[in-house]
Formats: sequence, C-alpha cells, structure tokens
Amino acid sequence: MPLECRDLSTFLPAYVDGEFAGTETAEIEDHLTGCAECRREVSVQEGLKAAVRRAAPALAPIELREAVREKLRDAAVEIQAVRGLGYKLVVPEDQRAGDAAGAHRESAGAAG
Repeated sequence: MPLECRDLSTFLPAYVDGEFAGTETAEIEDHLTGCAECRREVSVQEGLKAAVRRAAPALAPIELREAVREKLRDAAVEIQAVRGLGYKLVVPEDQRAGDAAGAHRESAGAAG
C-alpha cells in the first residue's frame, strides 16, 4: 500500500536523520518522487538539521562547570575514603532520584 502524505509527515524527521533502512527508505523515496509537497517538507527538515549543526554548541557557564568538577572530585575522594575503611556507601531510596548535590552534602556532613 503506497504511503500517503499524512502518514509520511510523522516519519520525515527520522527519514532525514537516516533512521530508516532498506524497504522503508525505498517506500518513502517512492512517495517523494511523486509528491512535491513532501519533498518541500524534507527540504525544510534538512535545513533545520543543518542550522542546528551550524549553531554554536551550548556551554554551561564556567562557574557551573567548575562547581560540578569540584563536586565530582569531592565525591571521588569520599568514595575512595569509604572503600579504604571497608564501608559500603548507602544512599537512601528517596535521595537516589532526587538532588544528587544535596545527597552529597548530607553524606559529607555525616563523614566530617
């Protein structure tokens, strides 16, 4: 059964990203051969993808990056200390999915 425009429109971003293989790609390309509207939409999607690639990568502010590095270093030191003492670090269930920095502060306070 040939693809219709309304069916194809949801797949166009994935098609432009090269996420389809073999017969799926052939079906889409068969439709595109006869449909100027969908070819235009593919062109728009390709333009958006190219614009995103050209955009400068977003970087976190230097202060945030430094704070994260410091927290990671502190956590690594704490883990090494816990391993050296033969203790197992246990994070309460409610803190596992919560604020990792808060969990780190609490465990650092208990150790210090």
